Amino acid sequence: MVNRVMVGALLGVIALLVVVIVVMRAGGDEEPVTSAGGTPSVSASTPVAGPSPAPATPWAEGDCVDVAVVPGGTVVSSSGGSAGDVRQVECGAAGARILLLVDRGDGEERCPRDTDGFVDTPTGLGEPRTACVRNLATPHPAERGRGGGVLVAGDCVLVSDDGDVKERSCTDSRGPGRVWGLYKKKSQCKDSRGFLDYHYAHRRPHPTHPVVCAGPGHTATELGAKYPDGTCFRKPPTLSTRLGDMIFGGLDEVACSSRSAWARVVASARVAEDCPARATNSVGDDAHYPGTTCLRTLR
Repeated sequence: MVNRVMVGALLGVIALLVVVIVVMRAGGDEEPVTSAGGTPSVSASTPVAGPSPAPATPWAEGDCVDVAVVPGGTVVSSSGGSAGDVRQVECGAAGARILLLVDRGDGEERCPRDTDGFVDTPTGLGEPRTACVRNLATPHPAERGRGGGVLVAGDCVLVSDDGDVKERSCTDSRGPGRVWGLYKKKSQCKDSRGFLDYHYAHRRPHPTHPVVCAGPGHTATELGAKYPDGTCFRKPPTLSTRLGDMIFGGLDEVACSSRSAWARVVASARVAEDCPARATNSVGDDAHYPGTTCLRTLR
């Protein structure tokens, strides 16, 4: 009888322990499973905390963005990302600072002179605007002749076949397409003596100065002399006039030792008047800058 009582009591204790264990597991007191390397593993259903993105806010003057404007006026990312995905960043050694926010497309008209380039504000961040930005570090394309920012006298331009005027970097102090001035009327595009020589007027969309008065090389797409000095040519078709021989057609290169060699290249110049005194003829090419080949006849 005594043995039966002891067995019954022992079974009751075991049942109680089982209930306690079940309750503890249901309450979440389970120890994390440890991997072979000793690091607790995380189940697929366990949320993993990550860095929260900084909230986007409308741009303001004095803010900095992760872009840089390179010579020629092209806007690139300063952080290795896409130039089309511009973000606000802390003002440091890289990036550009917003000098002024203007209406979309009004950068050329309203941005300050030291603006290196123009960046449109991201979609969804307030009213669409254009930011006038300046690099936090050199180079500064806003400097005269470097191809960026607001167009001023002394900068250089490229004029397309459709008449589109675009600023570009100058290769020397006179071009290509160096801007003499920005005017209201085409009749103002002339030199101090009133002459129109080498002054080419082009229109652009601008409320106060729609006329860009540019010099030689304004249509040149090939930078550098067309022919190296010392190149010889056969005699092309010419027409004699009081101003000299007018050459028609292209130049046909030939060995200078050939009996058919007619003239040799002695220099390349911006315009014919810049050819050296030893040159006897010149040929122009609007696609190149310098666009004048200075020739000296051989016989």
